[in-house]
Amino acid sequence: MRLLCAAWAVVAAQSVLAQDIIVLNNENADELEVKVIEVSDEVVKYRKWSYLDGPLFSIPTHDIFVIRYQNGETQRFENAHTALESDSRLVYGYPYEGDGTVIQCLVESSTRPRLFSDFEPGVEGSITVGYHLGIGDYGSDAINCVDLNIGWRFSPYFWLGGTVGNTFCYDYFDPMTGFVTLLADVRGILPLGKKSALYGEFGFGGAFGYGDNDSNFQLRIGPGFKIRSVSVAALYDKVGEEDAMLFQVGFCF
Repeated sequence: MRLLCAAWAVVAAQSVLAQDIIVLNNENADELEVKVIEVSDEVVKYRKWSYLDGPLFSIPTHDIFVIRYQNGETQRFENAHTALESDSRLVYGYPYEGDGTVIQCLVESSTRPRLFSDFEPGVEGSITVGYHLGIGDYGSDAINCVDLNIGWRFSPYFWLGGTVGNTFCYDYFDPMTGFVTLLADVRGILPLGKKSALYGEFGFGGAFGYGDNDSNFQLRIGPGFKIRSVSVAALYDKVGEEDAMLFQVGFCF
């Protein structure tokens, strides 16, 4: 009986070590039971252990934390550490030695490496103030008291939303002259890093005048720059037949 139990234990141990284990570089440290076929600097090719005659799969090395081979050896991927960007940390234990010794390894939780790690789809907006500098015979100077831009950022490169604000024209006969802006806005964004980006803005809608101003269409177009929570922009602003340059500075949220 003892001999039978010992033989069963040997077979069970061999079956446990029969497959290679790929430990993924993600928050849950998921494990894949596979047969590793080829390892390069960019990808690891493997077949599923449950279907060795099946198709050949591949996975980027930056998605792998470590491979535990069936003979007890391990292969650790250095780029797994440089790719991690989350502030949260989890401690995982993996057997690195053939004798089954478990080594504690500190790993930052992450899913995939991303160039623009601060970007998440969602609501983005800004509150801006500025100066409306008239151009030509029809343009008049004005103070852009406040604009609220709010919308949805769909990707690192695209934002769609709207603008509502008030501009006060101080050089008219009626001291309470100005217009309320209501625009549909779209922005094309060029990220420069995790905290900064260039963008181009196009807005079209209406300027609803009060005091000596009449209501008219309004067009805004031009470049801007954002770094952390601060934005600056220089926009061509056309209200009816009046042309102006609008210089803005704002707080982004």
